[in-house]
Amino acid sequence: MNLLALMAGLDEDATTAVSLVMCSYLGLLTAKSWLALNIIRQQRQLLSKYEAELGDSEHGQRRSSTLSTPVSAAVNVNILTSVSVVQPILSGDPLLREKLWENVEALPKSVQFLWLVDETDPEGQRIAEELRAKHQNVRVMLCEESPPTVNPKTFKLDKALRDCSTTWFVVLDDDTVITPQSLIHAEAHLRNGDLYTGLPRYQSDRRFWSRLLAHFVNNNAVLTYLPLLSFEPPVSINGMFYVVRTSVMQQSGGFGPLLNELCDDYAVRRHATKHDWRVIQGITPQTVQTSIEGYRHYFAMMHRWMLFASILIRDQSISVQLLLTFLLGIPPVLLWCSILLTCLMPEMTIQLFGLLVARYLLLNLVHLTAFRESRALSPVLSLTAELLQPLHALHGFLVRTIRWRRHTIRVCEGNRFEILKQGEK
Repeated sequence: MNLLALMAGLDEDATTAVSLVMCSYLGLLTAKSWLALNIIRQQRQLLSKYEAELGDSEHGQRRSSTLSTPVSAAVNVNILTSVSVVQPILSGDPLLREKLWENVEALPKSVQFLWLVDETDPEGQRIAEELRAKHQNVRVMLCEESPPTVNPKTFKLDKALRDCSTTWFVVLDDDTVITPQSLIHAEAHLRNGDLYTGLPRYQSDRRFWSRLLAHFVNNNAVLTYLPLLSFEPPVSINGMFYVVRTSVMQQSGGFGPLLNELCDDYAVRRHATKHDWRVIQGITPQTVQTSIEGYRHYFAMMHRWMLFASILIRDQSISVQLLLTFLLGIPPVLLWCSILLTCLMPEMTIQLFGLLVARYLLLNLVHLTAFRESRALSPVLSLTAELLQPLHALHGFLVRTIRWRRHTIRVCEGNRFEILKQGEK
């Protein structure tokens, strides 16, 4: 009897422990979701107030208070009349022409586009010139090859900044699409800030690896960038899209001091901190789409992103590292533990099912609130993407060599890098 009682007690303790792990995961996810939704509510109140001011001003025109309503291209807003959208271009992605065209068509003709194309990239030149011939607000700038220890993207941006005379300097990746709202919301926030960045929203095709990558981004974008704002200023920026005053960037030395740093978005964030800029993490979504050519391409992208994340985390204070670990690193581990422990204790299957349903509903709530679209996340791919995160993070932490921009690169300390093998042009 004593043995049976002891075994029953152990079973009860094990059940309690598994329940505690599941509740810890769900509690962290709920807390992050609440923090993110609170930031979204605050920013939408600010943006509604700003749009009301535009509607009441003699230079504006009244629009619907629904922020998802398209903004008229005729709106006379400062940022839409003195802005340069600067896009470093590299051919190779089949979607390049489509994404460049979407941006030019979506934004008002008052917005100037500057496309930075390598002299050694004839396909990129062909696409850029073909589109430039159809749009008077597009200019193409040919760029010589960057030196071996210089970031190619930053090299092009530095060249563009020295040639820029508009009020606003907008950096936009060639696989990213923005709308007029992105710029108008940047204008609203930059009345009290120096640099504005938005949220990436990944658009996939029907292929498995593309969908898996999209679920990783869409699982994490809102729950990574926004909850931290309740505790710390943004530790990095979304390098796919950000807006800065041209004069402010030029007076701080431009991109020159950042040329030798590999993670260009984090380098810009550190540059902003050094010069006491106020960085604004906004909620405006930017649509990103890249052709994923199979599992090798998927793993290469995830490895690069996680390696860059490890550089950022190691450069933070102990308190910020603990916060990042608590909010971002621990939840996937708790999810793994919940699933593995349930395999050992099948009687916890119902609780695990409830956990997964609650997780799915919370992620959908955040996704729909932030991006205002009806497309739901796939429960299977969303779960798979989160379970793979610790493996990708470990890979990024241990393996410091990446394949990027056709080159094989070793990542060094201090965000520096060394090209081990030149890629073919």
